[in-house]
Amino acid sequence: MACAVILTAIRIEYMAVRAHLSDLEEEMHPQGTIYERGKFSIGGQKWEVGIVDTGTGNSPVAIEAERAIAYFKPDVILFVGIAGGIKDVQLGDVVAATKVYGYESGKVAETFRPRPDVGLSNYNMIQRAKAEARKTDWLARLSDSAKPSVFVAPIAAGEKVVANTESDLFKFLQQNYGDALAVEMEGRGILQAAHANQKVSALIIRGISDLIDGKSKADEGGSQELAASHASAFAFEVLRKFLLSRNQQSAETRKSNNQNLDNYLNKIKENLESQGALDIQNNVHSQDGKFEFERVAKITDFELYFDVIKMKGDAFFLIRYFSSINVKRLKQYSTQCVEYGKNQATSSVFSDILNGRIPCNVCFSIAVVKNLYRETKTKISQENIFDFDYYNTYKLWYEFPVIYCLDEAILYFDNKPSSLSEKFKGEVIWKRLREVIETTLIP
Repeated sequence: MACAVILTAIRIEYMAVRAHLSDLEEEMHPQGTIYERGKFSIGGQKWEVGIVDTGTGNSPVAIEAERAIAYFKPDVILFVGIAGGIKDVQLGDVVAATKVYGYESGKVAETFRPRPDVGLSNYNMIQRAKAEARKTDWLARLSDSAKPSVFVAPIAAGEKVVANTESDLFKFLQQNYGDALAVEMEGRGILQAAHANQKVSALIIRGISDLIDGKSKADEGGSQELAASHASAFAFEVLRKFLLSRNQQSAETRKSNNQNLDNYLNKIKENLESQGALDIQNNVHSQDGKFEFERVAKITDFELYFDVIKMKGDAFFLIRYFSSINVKRLKQYSTQCVEYGKNQATSSVFSDILNGRIPCNVCFSIAVVKNLYRETKTKISQENIFDFDYYNTYKLWYEFPVIYCLDEAILYFDNKPSSLSEKFKGEVIWKRLREVIETTLIP
């Protein structure tokens, strides 16, 4: 699934973006930044979208953008927000920036001599924005009846709020950056971060919330909310069409072209077949539709031994690719896997008991990622992150989450030395489960 990061500076912008997403989940960066991750799916296009609240100003935004890029590893980064209109625009119009002038850059002599600091949006994003600006499709996303115009043109960015057309700053912008249609405070910082991460396509999208004069009155009249909703609507239309323009393949086909992932899935399929898995399926949806598994396999009559006691049931292996993952998300994923298994289990509790076996089903939840944060590696490898939820005889299920890192070709799972509490919960069983993992899930 393709991944995008959308940055916003104020709450109004954040909420306008958030309204277009489903299945939102909160995540925390190792350094404390709080994100939300959601899904945007329409017309066969599927995106994971991370939302970031950066605060205002080019410098803080550049730092947060760098951090978000490193965390989400997105295909696209957008800044969606509001701006003041300098010329040719009306309230509620949208400007997608071809470039952003950092107007604060220059030399102070007898007068201030500007030295333009220019950031460029990516060519492919500009082309997509121009294509959508010529159409009216995006208007269907609006919650109001307005028909705003879209301009694909330069904007200016600095550290000051421009609130008067008679001010020296406004006149300075007109004189030195005459083709800029709008002015704002974050766009240059975003494009600096994108320039340092050239695999990421970047675009700045702004809704016009004021025309400089009368800014306070316009804000009181709800112009910021209107502008933010218009900018967000256009941004998601660009996102919807961008994946098609960049690659006319489905998300599943793009994944299969990742040789490392393809090789891993093929090797695991061979391992599962050698262990007796006859029911192996591709591209299976979870019960609630939140997850799509790359591969699902089931081994019936799967046996576990606890001394002289035989435990028997179904073993499920569910594999899904994630653009990134942390422990909280892994827990959520494992819960979804168990719910899927419960609906597919075929073992009979009463039959097993009559035959002297304790019924027990097992669910291996395999999350495949390109790379993994050190903190997550440590936690999954050294801590029993599910604690007593792992061993729940009342529900007759064991759940065992693992992460396979493609870049390292390493499987991470709970492989710490035995502890007293783990022995209490059944060390013999854990040993058997680890053996299954090592023989089946490691290529």
